[in-house]
Amino acid sequence: MCPSPPLDAPDAGFNLRDLVGDEAVADAMSAFSRMRFQHQRLLETLGARLGISSSDIRALFFLAANAQATPKSTADFLGVTTGAMTSLLDRNERAGLLTRSPHPQDRRSTILQLTPAGHEAVERWGATYRGAFRDAIEPDRLVATTRLFRRIAEELAGRADALATDER
Repeated sequence: MCPSPPLDAPDAGFNLRDLVGDEAVADAMSAFSRMRFQHQRLLETLGARLGISSSDIRALFFLAANAQATPKSTADFLGVTTGAMTSLLDRNERAGLLTRSPHPQDRRSTILQLTPAGHEAVERWGATYRGAFRDAIEPDRLVATTRLFRRIAEELAGRADALATDER
């Protein structure tokens, strides 16, 4: 688990303002970077409590939101290989957090479901995030903040897609 740097510490030993050239954009990027770091730190801390990884936690949240999830759909969501997915499922099944049952329409596949312990863990972790969002964002700014997060996600996705197709 990574120790937390002070929230006002400089980013990664360099000045984003010099790199970006726009102070307001640099400050926004710095805040975004800190939020991502703290999010990852929280995932690692939560995972350490159950002896699982941050990818495992992401998988459990995915399963909570997708009742008919398969190993393939979960692997696609996480961006992992089938081999990595098998290890993840084995680990979480041993931890008592999920079960595998035969797929009703595809006998080559399985349906992944959270156990009561898996649901309890997701609920507890979800409460941690809900509390952070409620404490950090005033109720009258939640809609605007949600739009902002979605817009940034769309912009980043578009740039990632463009880079993926760039032949350079």
